Amino acid sequence: MNQKTVNRALSADQTLWVSLSDLLMMVALLLMSPAQAATFEKGDTILVAFPSTTIKDDAFITGLVTRVTEEGDYQIQVRDYVVGHDYGLSCEPIAVNAAGEVTDESGWELWENTKYLSTDGLQYIVPGENAMDLSVGKHYFIDRNNLHTRFSRWLSDAPVLSVEFLERAVTQAPALDLAPMIPAFEVAIAHRKSFYDAETGAPKWPHETLPQLERMLADIEQRLSEQPALRAHWFAEKRQWKQLEESMYLYFMIEALDKAVRDAEGALLDANKEKADPAVMQTMQQRLDRLYQRD
Repeated sequence: MNQKTVNRALSADQTLWVSLSDLLMMVALLLMSPAQAATFEKGDTILVAFPSTTIKDDAFITGLVTRVTEEGDYQIQVRDYVVGHDYGLSCEPIAVNAAGEVTDESGWELWENTKYLSTDGLQYIVPGENAMDLSVGKHYFIDRNNLHTRFSRWLSDAPVLSVEFLERAVTQAPALDLAPMIPAFEVAIAHRKSFYDAETGAPKWPHETLPQLERMLADIEQRLSEQPALRAHWFAEKRQWKQLEESMYLYFMIEALDKAVRDAEGALLDANKEKADPAVMQTMQQRLDRLYQRD
């Protein structure tokens, strides 16, 4: 058996190992999702999840269950929470005395600031569908943050960021309720493959990036032609970030397209004209002209 055959065999084993690892991780992550709501009892410590479309605005509450309602929701004594999230739309304040017993007072009158979970005479009824095991919930939010960090590293041109690392994010995203991010990661993968050598990870010369960047721009144009909402936001005179935050897909996709198109334009400008394919350069310029043409 020659060395090339050995290398192929090792590569196949490694691919199988990665696939099995990803499968096990997906199963574990699926069990973390708030969609897989567990049932808890009085005395349990739970995490109440409030994931956001931007991930950076994720919020949660941890607390001790003091009562289970007939609807399957939980009254909790708050232990900790993320400051800044408006809990008024999803939590109901319950007035209690020093012994934790419900009183006749109105919890809403005592709850002055819905972004602050006061524990002074108040407990809260939280949605049962958002309740998670404390340990599972912590990992859920840590892993969501890790994927967001991975995407942010690509946006900031982190030098050590393999394509495989981005591809694993695509595998992990659905179980973390981040499936709408997948198309943005696909753009990131195409971008990274354009600028870095697949085997060595070394950066390519600008003229070497153009063929793959041209294909990336073609894919972007195709997406824009098929998706009116994405097209409208792409060609808008100003980025409406508050509006974009209402959609995880649009929010991250616009971020991805902004970077991908800008970097493709930079590579075309920096490319050695004597070494680059003139036809590819011409096609790229035409695509860029269309992508920068505001309606």
